[in-house]
Formats: sequence, C-alpha cells, structure tokens
Amino acid sequence: MEKRILAVAIFTLMAIGFTSCSKESSNIFDPSVPEEVRADFQSRFPNAKRVEWGIRGNIIEAEFNMNSTEYDAWFEKSATWQWIRTEINLRNPNKGLPQAILNYISINYPGWRISDADQVISPKGDYYEIELEKNGEYDVTIFIKDDGTLLYSFTDFDTDNDYIQPTVLPQAVITQFNKLYPKAIRVKWEKDMGLYEAEFIDDYQRCEALFREDGTWVSTKIELRVMGLVLPTAITTYISANYPGYKIDDVNLIKTPSDEYYMIELEKGASPDATLLIRADGTLVTI
Repeated sequence: MEKRILAVAIFTLMAIGFTSCSKESSNIFDPSVPEEVRADFQSRFPNAKRVEWGIRGNIIEAEFNMNSTEYDAWFEKSATWQWIRTEINLRNPNKGLPQAILNYISINYPGWRISDADQVISPKGDYYEIELEKNGEYDVTIFIKDDGTLLYSFTDFDTDNDYIQPTVLPQAVITQFNKLYPKAIRVKWEKDMGLYEAEFIDDYQRCEALFREDGTWVSTKIELRVMGLVLPTAITTYISANYPGYKIDDVNLIKTPSDEYYMIELEKGASPDATLLIRADGTLVTI
C-alpha cells in the first residue's frame, strides 16, 4: 500500500501544479522561495537536510529530512507568508503513536494493520492522520487527536483502476482546482460523463469536486461528521416538524457557484429512508 500511496502522491504533485524549486541535497536558500519563508523555515528547522521546495499558487511546501525522519512543512500567503502545518512521518507508528490512539484502534478496528501514519502540527491544533488496512476490507483513514478523540474517518471504496493519471488532466482543470483548493492533499482524479472529479482531503474533511473540461467548477461535496455536528436551527426545526422520530444518518454540504445547501439522509426504523436537500435558512432545494 505504501508504494501505491507514493505513486499517487507523485502523480498528484504533477497534476495539481506544484512547481519544484530545487532537488539539491540541502537548499534552504533557494532564491525562488520568498525570504520570509526561508527565514521562518530556518528558524523552525535549523537541522533540516535534503530540502526540496514546491510552489503551488499561494502555498509553498518544503520536504526535508531531520533526525532521520521525513518532514513536510507548509506555508500559505494571505497578507503575509505564514506557516500553516508540519507533517511528520512516523516510520514505526506502532511505537510512535500515543497509547490512547492505539487503544482506539484496537477497540474499533480489531485485526487492522497501521500501514502509514503522520503527525500533523498546526496553529489550529495537532492530530494524527493514520491509514489502516485489513485483508478483505476497504482501506480506512482516521484523523485523531493524541487523547484518542476521533476528528474524522472515511473508508476508501475505490480501487486504483477507478482513477485516471493526473498527467492527462486539462490545464484549465488543474488551474481552477489549485485556485479553489490550494491546501488539498491526497488528491485522486476520475472522469465520469464528461466531468472531471477530484477526491481529496481539505482540513481533514473528505471532499469531491466536479469540473468541466474548460475548468468551470460545477460543485463540491463535503462530507460532514454526524457525531457532534451542529446543524442550523432552521434545519433542525424543519426535520422535527416534518420527520418526527427520524434520526440523521449522513450529512454532506454541497457548494455550487450559485448555491449552498445540505444533503441530509434520514432514517426511522421500518419507515422508508428520506433524503433532504435544504439550505441553512430552512428552504428546500429543488433539483
């Protein structure tokens, strides 16, 4: 699995437009990287070795090695360049993960193997991204805090054969995707009925975005974790009045160039399931 992930990552970088600045063994002072980024990087990682820089719009990524460990540091430009995250690859996750996380996995995924794990450090909070696999099962990725609190999880129901090589994507699609989702990671592409679909992770949320061949953005579906989710009051009021006794089974946030609404799946015992398309103000969406 690790080899597959590496291959996907390589194709992803090629497709989503990262421009490699350097492949020298240690080039912290690459002239194409802004001075404030280089200064911030050097202050944070003074012992970095084999630094490679990549630029994608307003995102700069540095891949490097430190203390025999692989790192990725991300910087984003808003008003000024700011560090936004660092990913640390855990070479031996069974020893490097907090016990609370190992306990969570053993209870909720008995018999599963940890195939890859990264510690993510960011101004918004730290967490771990862990990939799990088990023979006969689809792969699972969890995003979890060091105390065992699950942030998000998803199952990858697709296989490698479902995806297209990002190198064949139209440049207009790549440009528009980069503009909308510069921080996207683990990007995979499919083509269906003339539309290009990107599956990716953005701030540990699983997303699917559709584009036309000319780069026009059609829509984005964002999977929302039901547990702990607080829906707008107008929506919960509508559900209580029109679907008494139903519980929420699944929620997605749908964004289009002209609208934004929730797609909510409801269920109730032996009653037929219901799917609700509703805006934050409680008005229904007709498709």
